[in-house]
Amino acid sequence: VRLTYRTAYSTGVAGRIPASEDRGENFAGIHNIGRKESPYMKFQKSTAPLLDYSAVNSRRDFTPHPLGDNKVNAMLAASFKAGWKGSAAGSAAEMPKTSYYQDTFEGYTGKRLRSAKMKSVKPTNARTHTIT
Repeated sequence: VRLTYRTAYSTGVAGRIPASEDRGENFAGIHNIGRKESPYMKFQKSTAPLLDYSAVNSRRDFTPHPLGDNKVNAMLAASFKAGWKGSAAGSAAEMPKTSYYQDTFEGYTGKRLRSAKMKSVKPTNARTHTIT
């Protein structure tokens, strides 16, 4: 004897395919009319009316440069390059090699410099008396 699990669905519901007029309709085709292909209307490509390059600010502000402008840029680049080399050589004017701070605060030299160093305040390396 073989026992199997069985539901009432298989006996109560006939397995027929519904006719086309009995099938429900997908409302996405109605709600998205013109936005995608549907049985009611084809896809409508959205285009802005009467717009061309004159409507774009960056395009309106652009001015085309005349041909031969690269020669002016090359001359400018050469002058800038020469300026960098010229500043590396320095000025011909004689300048003192001291600062105002150096003239005002001369600092210590020799014996006075050695005496300015403080004695160490580090504790000696003696044994400590640990409480046990």
